[in-house]
Amino acid sequence: MLRSDALEILMQYKASAISIATMQSVFPWHEIGGATSSHIDATGCMGSASSLGLGLAIGRPERPIWVLDGDGSLLMQLGSLVTIAGIAPKNFYHFIFANGLYQSTGNQPLPGDSKFDLCGLAISAGYNKAAFYQDKEALLGDMESITSTDGLNVKILVTGSAGFIGSRVAELLVQNGYQVLGIDSLNNAYDARLKQWRLSKLRAYADYEFLQADIVDYESIEDCFSQNNIDAVINLAAQAGVRNSSTNPLPYYETNVIGTLNLLELSKKNSIPKFVQASTSSVYGNGSLPFKENSNTDNPESPYAASKKSAELICHTYHTLNDMNVTVLRYFTVYGPSGRPDMAVFRFIHWIYEGKPVILFGDGSQQRDFTYIDDIASGTIAALNCPNFNVINLGNDRPIDLNSLIKIIEETLNKKAILQLGNDNPADVKGTWAHISEAKRILKWEPSVSIEEGIKRSVDWY
Repeated sequence: MLRSDALEILMQYKASAISIATMQSVFPWHEIGGATSSHIDATGCMGSASSLGLGLAIGRPERPIWVLDGDGSLLMQLGSLVTIAGIAPKNFYHFIFANGLYQSTGNQPLPGDSKFDLCGLAISAGYNKAAFYQDKEALLGDMESITSTDGLNVKILVTGSAGFIGSRVAELLVQNGYQVLGIDSLNNAYDARLKQWRLSKLRAYADYEFLQADIVDYESIEDCFSQNNIDAVINLAAQAGVRNSSTNPLPYYETNVIGTLNLLELSKKNSIPKFVQASTSSVYGNGSLPFKENSNTDNPESPYAASKKSAELICHTYHTLNDMNVTVLRYFTVYGPSGRPDMAVFRFIHWIYEGKPVILFGDGSQQRDFTYIDDIASGTIAALNCPNFNVINLGNDRPIDLNSLIKIIEETLNKKAILQLGNDNPADVKGTWAHISEAKRILKWEPSVSIEEGIKRSVDWY
């Protein structure tokens, strides 16, 4: 098992400003925390030496491959594996860190200067990098230097990138070294000026490229896939909103179902190995709380929820038939700066600030698991690492009722709300609450922003 010093190297670099999560593979040879193949990326490559060749063969061989080796023996094994997989050794960056990696296996670092001879042989064979380290800081410094020089060259397609969640995900991606191709129809589902404002922030990044297109129109996005080397798709384009879907359901099925189908089909045709699909807590309906991923989702309470459940099923079908890595994320009541104006948090902030009546459907006892935008965005990016098919809740795991939410906004604004109670809306569920053990286990993710802090940031932005 890896000692803490080696584990710290992996975790520190993985969490650094330049992410390597899905673009450059890190292959620890032995177990981390008792689980083999701890780092699995979108190529399908796995951590053990025996499976590395197969992973490379079915993956994307044009990517740089980063290997963290304990004693150099993995470097020797890779010779035959590289030959089998047909991978040019110039794609490899091999780091031997022999500062006591092994605890109980009996393996020891290579003695004397033979470690340097081994690296020299690898370089002469065409490896891009092969080096031996006993100092952790030197290893990290070389990793960051190589990354900043060579560039990551990984492109993520983010649909709905001018939307509330999509724009924040795209921004975090470019800040972490990814190239982002953003797609958005810029429709008038709500004030387009807000979308343009978000888009203007993204256009300031050199690694962000924007295409105005509608995912419902297959032909309008077909060239986007064929003309770009896309490594993963994050589908955040959606017709959102529970109440409106009851009176105008057609756009919901066009975007949420047909649009998703178009993206999956184009991902299949272009051999894109990873697909992340945004879903919603609304699929749980009025089920028992807290909602777990295996809870019943057969009774959606709105056309919106039904359309998102349909998209989940299509994703599963494409995974099954095409061996596509798909992660479905069920978001729980996302809020934060630049949020949609039809969402409760910003409506309440606006009404209380302006001294207007706060319209409540029901008595305000309905509970929601409000989750801050930055937590949602980080969880979404973490999902790029997931192999196979997964459905994962992203929520705050701390539901509050609407009356309590209003009180927090009152205290933040130092203003009293004027409440106006109305009838219950039949499309609204009584409560939501995310069970997030799967997110913690699979994504190593959990929310970090409290509702009090999130409302303060939202009010400051407003």
